[in-house]
Amino acid sequence: MRLMASSLYLPQHTETNEAVIEFFEQQNVSMQKIQSQLGRGTRHVLRDVSEDNTFSMAVESARQALEIGPLTIRDIDPILFVT
Repeated sequence: MRLMASSLYLPQHTETNEAVIEFFEQQNVSMQKIQSQLGRGTRHVLRDVSEDNTFSMAVESARQALEIGPLTIRDIDPILFVT
């Protein structure tokens, strides 16, 4: 078995990390240092009302991988799904 293509799908909506930092700091956990080390100021999140879910995002990612890879759906045995 070998990896022929990979893809990812991210929800369109992004939020800053401020809400996450505030939540953990209310629990007396310092997130400022962790967030600064990660170097990421925003994250992709699903809104409360969204047509996206883990299954629909996996399907879209698989479609994208098939478009860029040399295989067709008939050539594929496993599809790995990681969240």
